[in-house]
Amino acid sequence: MAELMAAPSRAVLEQHHAWVAGDNAWQREARLRQARWRERQGLDAGLHWGVPLGSRLAEADGLPPRMAN
Repeated sequence: MAELMAAPSRAVLEQHHAWVAGDNAWQREARLRQARWRERQGLDAGLHWGVPLGSRLAEADGLPPRMAN
């Protein structure tokens, strides 16, 4: 039988700018993993309604690379 993981604490989520009040345990875990991945890549957090959200990329980091001659 698979073991259930405890949902990340609010303090940990806030530390990574990943706290969203309406998230369920699965969403919180996914958002935290996304934020930690972004941090390991050295990328800035994106904004959601003007507030940093760690599971989002900053707009410039989310754009495809420009190809130019």
